[in-house]
Amino acid sequence: MALVAQGQVVNTERLRFSIESQHAWKGRFSLSSAAIKNTRMILDFNINANVAHKHQKHAWYLFLFWRWMQINRQKIISSGYQHLRHTWEWHKILQPEWFLQLQQNAIWLIKNRFLSGLGFRLAWIHKDSIGWYMGIHYMYEYEELTDDTTFHRDHRISSNMRFYWQPHPLLVFSAIIYFQPRIDAFYDYRISLEGDLQIKLSKHFRYFTRYQLNYDTYPPIGLPTTFYTLTSGISYEF
Repeated sequence: MALVAQGQVVNTERLRFSIESQHAWKGRFSLSSAAIKNTRMILDFNINANVAHKHQKHAWYLFLFWRWMQINRQKIISSGYQHLRHTWEWHKILQPEWFLQLQQNAIWLIKNRFLSGLGFRLAWIHKDSIGWYMGIHYMYEYEELTDDTTFHRDHRISSNMRFYWQPHPLLVFSAIIYFQPRIDAFYDYRISLEGDLQIKLSKHFRYFTRYQLNYDTYPPIGLPTTFYTLTSGISYEF
């Protein structure tokens, strides 16, 4: 059940897979929905599809998301993103990577946001039961809002830190933080915090509960600086 909008920051650290084989494919698919009735009737439907491929030291990731909302059986709001990433695992700790992303989010008033970036991912701890990772990237951002008159062309730093812990083979907890300031104006920044709990139901199915908090110092006019999301559902992994 998703209570509020998909955040400003797409959390690719949560979406990526751990692939130990030198030549393998891996994927995950999840589906969630909600019906909320208060002063309005809201139907909410979400689809996630993530695929990864590794060949020797090169890992490719494709992350897809689509969300559809209907309010009072009339107004339809959609959002989503498409993210392509390549990671070169030339060292067990330091890993160069680049990415491309296209995002739409009517709730955040984003008609189109295009991102391109490159940088490094640092795998400080990488074990089956515990992991600690950091990332820092340069990112170019082009953004067009739904009013068709507001455009942004910004250069940002995208930094993140992720920690995960698996105390039991059926239970995984992770926490991730993103910080994305403008290079020419550090007071203009976004922060994303996320906590995720997954319970393994079978070889391929997992139940998840996820809380995400997003903060933007300069959101589009008319929107609050802080949004939160609480989501639960079932995911399929192959």
